Amino acid sequence: MNRTVTREDILHLSDVIAESSDKSNFEVVKILPVQWILDDETACKDPEGMEARRVELIADVFQLPKTFMTSLHDAFHRLDIRIADVIPNIL
Repeated sequence: MNRTVTREDILHLSDVIAESSDKSNFEVVKILPVQWILDDETACKDPEGMEARRVELIADVFQLPKTFMTSLHDAFHRLDIRIADVIPNIL
């Protein structure tokens, strides 16, 4: 039976990807969806509200060493600057 894809389903898939991408001493900084697949067919960029039996996500996972992230957060905290978001950029 078909079911409507909810925001919780989307967040759950992101959590599963973060857990499966876990490397020792690395922290997942950002997960960027590349492609959603509903019932073995390519879907749009945001499947929320669509009907599907199966939802899959292909995503880019950006990770940084945990020590680097801790140092970065500490440095900004000492400067009294709040980090709103980390935006990955490939140099």
